[in-house]
Order: sequence, then C-alpha cells, then structure tokens
Amino acid sequence: MSRYELMKIELYKLMRKKVIAVLLFINLLSFMYAMALRFKWSFVSVTLDGFSVVNFASSMWAIVFIFGVPLFVLLFLSAGLLAGERTEGQLLLAVTRVADRSKVLDGKFWAVTAMATLFCIVNLMSSVIAFYLFIYGTDYALPVRFDYSLLSEIIQIIGVYVFMLLLCHLVLLCSTKFSMIISVVLVLLLYALCSILNYIPGIQYASPGYWAVNSLELPSETAVLLLQAGINLVLFILVIRRSRSVFKEIDL
Repeated sequence: MSRYELMKIELYKLMRKKVIAVLLFINLLSFMYAMALRFKWSFVSVTLDGFSVVNFASSMWAIVFIFGVPLFVLLFLSAGLLAGERTEGQLLLAVTRVADRSKVLDGKFWAVTAMATLFCIVNLMSSVIAFYLFIYGTDYALPVRFDYSLLSEIIQIIGVYVFMLLLCHLVLLCSTKFSMIISVVLVLLLYALCSILNYIPGIQYASPGYWAVNSLELPSETAVLLLQAGINLVLFILVIRRSRSVFKEIDL
C-alpha cells in the first residue's frame, strides 16, 4: 500500500469525526461578521477605514486562529491519529497490514497536512464569498492595493497556516510517546510560550510563529521573512525525522 493510499485512509478517518462540524461552523464566522457590517449591527465596531477582499480574508483567518477553538480541534484530531489509535489497538493493526512503520507515519503526517490545508482554503473562500455578498458595494469596501501591503497580508495568511501546521505536526510527534490529552496540552503550552516570546525584543524574530511575520514592513524587513522561513523549514524537518525515529522504536 502506497503512502498516498494510506493518506487517503487517514484523511477519511479524520473527516468521519463529528468534531469536524465545529471547524465547518467556525468558517461561517466571516459571513456573520460581514452581515454585521452590511446591516450595521450595533455589537460590531470597525477600527479601520474599511477592508479590501484580501485584508478581510487575512483578518478573518487570523481571528479564527487566535480564537483558539479551531487550533484545539485540529490538535485533538491530529493526536488521535497516533495516541488515540495506539490506545484502541488500531495502530498495531495498521502497522501489521502495511509492514512498514515509516509509511504508516507518513500517511498520518500527510493526512494532517491535507486537513489543515483544506480548513485554511475553506476559511479563505468563505471570507471572499462573504466579502462580495455583504461588504462589496458598501462604505466598508476598499479596492485591493497592489503594493507591499498586499504582499504583507498574503504573508500573514501563510504565516498563520504554517504555524498551525507546525503545531499539528508537533502534536503528532508528542503522541508517539504520550497520551492524546498530554500531547495536546504540551503543544498548547508551547504555543503559549511562543506567544510570550513575541513580546521580547529581538527574540520575537527568531521565535516560531506567525507573530514575527505579522504586519511586516516590506521590503525593509525581508531578512525577518527569510529567517522565519529557514527556522520553520528546519523545525518541520526535525519534527518529521524525530517522529520517524521514535515511531520505529515504540512498542505497540
């Protein structure tokens, strides 16, 4: 069985979880916010002059991530692929059928990557649709400016996605040794630590996370972008390599 086939199987397991409905519901928040702007609901206040479609999408994507619930759900689902199946005995069955632990683990990593990517795409598409349904044509709608500010907003979207994906991969690494709950808690603690490091001058640029690439002043801060890209690439490689090493040694 190929890695691609294993990924499809693992992705199918994830999509069958009822908690996926929470992620789909959260993606509707952009519609609610856009409707509130359109109909001037009193509980919504806007500190900006308005939104372009890219600015609205990046703002909604960042808000959803900061909200915390989607991240917790994604971490919970990711940890369940290893720690949950190991507890239930399904992991032993999967390894026995495939006879190659690295393929089983790669299938889970690719499934988590596909799930996080799908969530990101659906969220951005929802924001774009909501913008053109409710905000476009109002006083809040602004044209897209094709300059460095547009590039900065796109980088912010990618930065949030990459950090979310890194945390999902880290919880997979933790779940090779620990239970599902402990793995999620450890990664959430790491997330809290990274958010604290963001407030320390200098260190914030070397700390993994989307904060370092949030509202970059391009092109003057291109070095920060390159530094973050390098740090995240190294972390992804280390997490995957360490996960393979530990997964080969654990007793199922």
